[in-house]
Amino acid sequence: MTKVTDAKQGVTSYGYDGNGNHITVTDAKGNVTKYDYNEFNLVSKITILLNLA
Repeated sequence: MTKVTDAKQGVTSYGYDGNGNHITVTDAKGNVTKYDYNEFNLVSKITILLNLA
């Protein structure tokens, strides 16, 4: 997991799989983007989960 903090102290987190592919990105507002990969390590699906609370 890698984290980046912006100028307003918002944190974006990046999760990776064993091949070094991004599998999750969670932004400072709690929105999550999930990435699925096929057998060739190409993105096959992107799912965006918005934090509407």
